Amino acid sequence: MQYWLRRRPGYTPTSSDMEVNALPDARQKAQIANFCRWCHSIARKTDHLTTQVQHLESIATRMQNLEETFLTLQQQMSADAQRTRHAAESLQFTHDAWYAAPLKLRLQFASNTLPSEHFLQPALKGAVELEDLRRRGNDLENWITRYPIPFADAIRVIKGVAQTGACAPEHLAIISLQEAEQALETALQALGLKWITCASGDRVTQECEVVGEESAPVEAGRVARMLRPGIHWRGFLHLPMQVLRATERQTLSDIPPAQKAPTLLPLASTDPPGAEMQATPLEMPLSRSAGDPPPADRTPEWLRRLQQESISERDPVVTQIVDSLAALVAWSELSADLSEGDVREKLRTTLQSIRPFLPPRSVLSDKSLPSRWATTFMEVREPLLQWLYDTLAVETISPTITMPYDPETMEVSELRRTAHPHEDRKVAKVERLGLQFMGQVLFPARVHRYELGERV
Repeated sequence: MQYWLRRRPGYTPTSSDMEVNALPDARQKAQIANFCRWCHSIARKTDHLTTQVQHLESIATRMQNLEETFLTLQQQMSADAQRTRHAAESLQFTHDAWYAAPLKLRLQFASNTLPSEHFLQPALKGAVELEDLRRRGNDLENWITRYPIPFADAIRVIKGVAQTGACAPEHLAIISLQEAEQALETALQALGLKWITCASGDRVTQECEVVGEESAPVEAGRVARMLRPGIHWRGFLHLPMQVLRATERQTLSDIPPAQKAPTLLPLASTDPPGAEMQATPLEMPLSRSAGDPPPADRTPEWLRRLQQESISERDPVVTQIVDSLAALVAWSELSADLSEGDVREKLRTTLQSIRPFLPPRSVLSDKSLPSRWATTFMEVREPLLQWLYDTLAVETISPTITMPYDPETMEVSELRRTAHPHEDRKVAKVERLGLQFMGQVLFPARVHRYELGERV
């Protein structure tokens, strides 16, 4: 045994070792082998323990890193919670401030967040004007009395918007429009106003105004489709429903493509549009009996625009102009039953308040008028003049500078001296346009005239 133990590098066995252990027996060899296996086992276990120790050290290092990460995340969570709390408080403040603002300002803000050509802009504009009328109390009632058709059209535009928006500004605008609709409905219920509606297939009653026909899968002569709801106000029919009447029972597959569009009927009724509902200088009644036929809606587009633009205006001049134009349209179809003298006198009375604003840009130069309404009047000026000519044979007398003075169609408001003979008795300036009816002067044009002579 000592021999084998001493056989290691640098050890020199002695003679006694060689003698005693020169020939180990089998038992000693087995012991030596077992010992060697034990040593190898101890070495393997030592290596395994070393690996485990290294692994534990790695785990300890990772635990330390995890602890540092946990502390960092805990600090971030605390900061995020504080930011969330501040954001929630700010959101609550914003929510309270938003709903504390007047609805009109909220509608204007929603309108300003969208492009000017956005499809929600007409509804927002109408809602702003109606909300302004609602807050003024009696003005809403007066406007419904005078202009029920533009009022119903404005409500229809607001009710016809989508229920969801594709982006945050659209969503905000839709929510604001829904609030305006609810507030307006509450005000209308307080005024005793109720909407009249019908469904496809209902009977055509005196509350319906038939404006066209179309094929529909319902019994012929019944309602094919409703175009605009009507108004019941204080127990009376204030505005009839606009409907299309079914011509015959057909399915959509049976209807030729060329016939799917509604066919508009000729308007043979002589009742003026809205005459029974508009308070005008001609003192037309504000209600009609149940047996009267419903009025046909023949309001020109230029008058609709002026009435729509006048919703939120309280200027008495604007009100007078719009009422005079509405009266002009109201009795225009009755003019055929009147004598020429009566028509001329009514034209003089009605056009008296409108004539100063007919020259180009004259309405814009009047600073007392609301600028937006004046701009709209300028836009509809040409259609208005064309309507006067086509419907009532009223033409403008429009002198030009340096044209000869005509005493039959012009009146002089100022003389201007001139030293040039070629300017004598010619127009120096056009102050106001004139109007003539069937060749007869209603209002002469007002001009400044040149007069030959020395200047004073």
